[in-house]
Amino acid sequence: MVVIAVGVGEEKIKFSIHKKLLNSVTDIFAENPATLNNRWELDMDMDIKVFQSFLAWLYNGNRGQQLKVQGHKSKALSQLYALSIYLKCKSLKSDSF
Repeated sequence: MVVIAVGVGEEKIKFSIHKKLLNSVTDIFAENPATLNNRWELDMDMDIKVFQSFLAWLYNGNRGQQLKVQGHKSKALSQLYALSIYLKCKSLKSDSF
C-alpha cells in the first residue's frame, strides 16, 4: 500500500492505495521507482472529490467506464486531465476525455 496525501495546506486527506494497482495504470512510478515509497504527496491543487472519482475509476474492474464527477463539471474534468498528465496515466485520459 502507498499513502497519498491530497489537498491544500492543512486540509490534506490521506488515501491508501494498492501499489500494484496504481502501477498498472501510471508510468510515473515505473520511470522513477524511487518516487513510489510508502508515503507520497500529490503536489497539485486537487479537489478531494475529484481525486475520489479517480480512485473509483482505478478500483473499478471496467476501466472503459467514464468517470463520474459532480458539481462544476468543467473544473473537475480539467483537474482530472491535469492529474492524468501529472501521473502519466494514458488510460485515464483515453477513458475520460
